[in-house]
Amino acid sequence: MDYERYEYLDITVADGVASVLNNDPLRDNAFTPAAHREWAYVYRDLAQDEDVRAIVLGGHGEHFSAGPDVEYLRALATDPAARARGFDETEQIVYAPLTFDKPVVSAISGSLVGGAATYALMADIIVADETATFVDKHVTAGLVPGDGGILTWMTYAGVLRAKRHLLTGDPLSAHEAERIGLITEVVPRGEALDAARGYAHRLAELPPATIRQTKRALNQGLRVLAPVLFDHSHALEALSMQTPEFRDWVAALPHDDPAEAVHPVGSP
Repeated sequence: MDYERYEYLDITVADGVASVLNNDPLRDNAFTPAAHREWAYVYRDLAQDEDVRAIVLGGHGEHFSAGPDVEYLRALATDPAARARGFDETEQIVYAPLTFDKPVVSAISGSLVGGAATYALMADIIVADETATFVDKHVTAGLVPGDGGILTWMTYAGVLRAKRHLLTGDPLSAHEAERIGLITEVVPRGEALDAARGYAHRLAELPPATIRQTKRALNQGLRVLAPVLFDHSHALEALSMQTPEFRDWVAALPHDDPAEAVHPVGSP
């Protein structure tokens, strides 16, 4: 499989394990519309690659992803065609892992913000180091958290804890995320990627048919819930993107400060 066409994702394959890393560390791995598009079709390519038996998701640098950059947020607020493309891609980002037969392990460090959290939290095993912070500030930006946050947070952590963090946008530490069941485990600083690769190599050595069927059984509950929890919240997010609250929030984002433009306060 040729992964050279990927510009944002850095994809390498060795010993049956594909490493899929967000690759814009100077901007905290914030994602553009083009990067979001790559997330949408990467599972299709990985599924067709017979050399891949397990996948590791992560990021170069100190952060998994600072979430959408200002370019993407402005496109969502002002361009109906870009908004439609983005919503189609998000549907693929959420649903593709639910039918993907190969095991996926996430390695999280630093910031995991908003929509980027769905990409990481749809994995089968989620390893975070002690620097990881989980935050979803859709509501503070005037949006419904409809890009997978309702599905993952409610299913993993429960309704009350999902309400606590999705309604307020308050951040969650790695240890607290483990305590409430949002992630699998916490490892020392800088060790998330190695720990995730350790899991991936173990899983790559197991019988593929058994892994495939067990994943299907384990994901059945999520597949049943997705049309209720994701589809509904996704439709509501589409409506909220056309409100004055969201447009005003985007209009107030900084234009001149590169650091703030990558990771604006309250980024969904």
